[in-house]
Amino acid sequence: DLTKLQELLHTDSKLQDFVSNPILGKSDKLQQLQSVASKNGFQDVTTNFLDVLVHNSRLKDVAQYIASFKQMMNAVRGEVRCVVTTAKPLEAETQKELEETLKQFLQPNEVIKIESKVDSSIIGGMIVQIGDNFIDMSTVTKIRKITD
Repeated sequence: DLTKLQELLHTDSKLQDFVSNPILGKSDKLQQLQSVASKNGFQDVTTNFLDVLVHNSRLKDVAQYIASFKQMMNAVRGEVRCVVTTAKPLEAETQKELEETLKQFLQPNEVIKIESKVDSSIIGGMIVQIGDNFIDMSTVTKIRKITD
């Protein structure tokens, strides 16, 4: 439910505006959020969570709460988030090799969750962020180092 709500907040600008609007009353917000929850089949616990945020005037921070909750759940599950940025999408074989290489940096009880991003401005190479570690092997960074 929280992932679906997070996606809605990212894609629906009207919902974003609604959530961050301090002028709307609590009763209006509760009514609209219950409508969103029922349309998307949210569980009661999720609806109650949203109600608590509205009653405590914290709805504007819902995205931060969701991100924090997901981060805590990842830690409990032993999942390590890894963001790999490349200039073009990786082929399946390269993706598999990269995943195997990155697994070597994990503890035995940890599982890697790779998020791939494409950013043509890095020209080539890749940027890897795994846990708190950041490795920039992009062509644009190498060019900058040479020219500086």
